[in-house]
Amino acid sequence: MTANSSSSGFTLIELLVALVLFALISLAGLGLVEAMVRLERGSSGRLERLADVQRAMFLVGADFGQLVDGPDRSAQGIMFRRLTSDGVHNLLYRSDRAGLHRVIDGNDRLLLGEVGHIVWRFAKHGGWTAEPRSRSDAARPSAVELSFQVQSQAGGLAGPVRKIIQLPAEP
Repeated sequence: MTANSSSSGFTLIELLVALVLFALISLAGLGLVEAMVRLERGSSGRLERLADVQRAMFLVGADFGQLVDGPDRSAQGIMFRRLTSDGVHNLLYRSDRAGLHRVIDGNDRLLLGEVGHIVWRFAKHGGWTAEPRSRSDAARPSAVELSFQVQSQAGGLAGPVRKIIQLPAEP
């Protein structure tokens, strides 16, 4: 064995090429990870907004499903009474710039924020009307329709929502 072997080790050029290739692969990987994190954040926001809308629609359906008196339209919104295991409660659904509110026994809570163009309609005698009851027809509607526009939050869910709730028969 001779100590003067010219084929052992890497040249400086080979090391620089390897470092440049490693740096390029690392930058591409970092860009991919950043893109995945951005996508996950956007999806997470949309999923949270969808869960909020579904939770609100479930609660509206449950409230109207336990209706014992009403519904009636007032200057504040749609009001009725519902029966639960702990008694009869007065409910009011109202809307303002903040969104859709649920007022139960005077306690006001924002049910769903950033919604617009909220419309309540009532099914009576095979058609839909804006008023649940009138002087000439005091019968309870057979169903309630709630429709509104979900306004977009930063990268969130947006679009129309419509819920139809069949009301219980009058006792």
